[in-house]
Amino acid sequence: MRPFRSLARPDGRRLEYLCLGAPSGRVILWTHGTYGQCRWPAALEARAEDAGLCLLVPIRAGFGGSDPVGPGEDHASLAAADMAVLLEHVGAGPVPVLAFGDDLHAASLLARRHPGKVSALIGVSASLPLHRAEDYDRMGRWHRFLLGGARYTPDLFPFMLDTVGAMAGRMGLADFLRTLFAQSPADSASIACPAALAALVSGAEIALDGSGHFLPVMAEEIIAQRRGDWRVSLEALRHDLPVHLLQGDQSLRHPAGLRAAGRAAFPWIRHHEMRGAGELLHLQAGADLLELAQQYLPD
Repeated sequence: MRPFRSLARPDGRRLEYLCLGAPSGRVILWTHGTYGQCRWPAALEARAEDAGLCLLVPIRAGFGGSDPVGPGEDHASLAAADMAVLLEHVGAGPVPVLAFGDDLHAASLLARRHPGKVSALIGVSASLPLHRAEDYDRMGRWHRFLLGGARYTPDLFPFMLDTVGAMAGRMGLADFLRTLFAQSPADSASIACPAALAALVSGAEIALDGSGHFLPVMAEEIIAQRRGDWRVSLEALRHDLPVHLLQGDQSLRHPAGLRAAGRAAFPWIRHHEMRGAGELLHLQAGADLLELAQQYLPD
């Protein structure tokens, strides 16, 4: 398993990161999302290494060994700035960005505020700035409970997340993830695969280790994403670089109506509906993600 590396930021914070695949290879930026998915299955990492690719994975402030910041920080802006510094540190850019889950916002800020760093944005099970009550009603039960809570009862949400964190600690991370994704056949099948589960659990430990240490920053991030409107940041990229969005048709986070609304609201984005896939696309279609990202690597 690749070790974490660290970079000192000017404000004294430690920023951890991973280099998966070929450490000196051509760089693709992968963001870990709220679930902390900083690891890929060994077979996919070997595939990246064989192709001469380095998956560069910044660990956001407050996750894993990256130092937290004070409450009230703009986490998306901070993540974008940290990604830019990390790319400078490794001497990479422009690079394709595989942005998982809610990280498309931070990735769009990276592209907008740091010209020349990003060659393409590829949202992987990524959420768009669309918030309709009917879509929350159609999510999976745990996604509805958590994401709906962040959207409509933000004052209570940290306590809701504490409860879920305690549940994960009692059950163990593997059983908790089985429960979280139980309504998606594709995600359940991924979790049933030992290699995929190992990557899922080892990655998620930077966010849900049972201690509750990472829950405050996670709560702030989820509330900001569920209640914020960042479409200006996304629309600003319309004519500047390619933007793709890949979503599984069995995703508990993105029901069919929400996926259709995204296609209608952002017709300029290249939408890909992945048949027979769920939310954990990096486990189910990692080879496809690498192939798409390679199209946007410098010659």
